[in-house]
Amino acid sequence: MISDLKLLVRSERSRVIREHLATSDPSNADWQRDLAAPHYQLGVIAGRQGREDLLRQHWGEMLAIYAAMRQRGLHVSPADLAGLEKIRAWRQGAAQ
Repeated sequence: MISDLKLLVRSERSRVIREHLATSDPSNADWQRDLAAPHYQLGVIAGRQGREDLLRQHWGEMLAIYAAMRQRGLHVSPADLAGLEKIRAWRQGAAQ
């Protein structure tokens, strides 16, 4: 099983590369979606380490990416929308 540290390093490297690609072409839905994925992973890792502040930060970034995609009229799959709703509900519950 991959350790959290290795997954953290991989996810952060992936985020940096994908951020460059997504920034270079905001109209590319695949690149935007690909940028959201490491934020999800980094949030999961933070949650396992008890770092709810970082979990909320990364999942907030992921939600913002998808919101920007929708605002630009880019496709967001029904499966992604369902997952995002669960995360939004969790964030709202955790904030109370």
